[in-house]
Amino acid sequence: MTPGAVRSLRKQLGLTQAAFAALLGVHKITVAKWEAGTKGMSATTKRLLQILAQQGAQALATPRRRPGTTRRRKGR
Repeated sequence: MTPGAVRSLRKQLGLTQAAFAALLGVHKITVAKWEAGTKGMSATTKRLLQILAQQGAQALATPRRRPGTTRRRKGR
């Protein structure tokens, strides 16, 4: 993914560099470096951005638990 494509994707999603970084789990400086073309990204990150471009931010959303359900810890 090119630096311009990263910036375009972020703007298309309506996110700041900081918000985009938080969504991806990276530091905002990393996003700035991707957009400037001074830092490369892993194949996994490239694929994640491709999925994000195709499906939007909801592709990374955490599934919600049904109301009234609780999570039980093992061994308790």
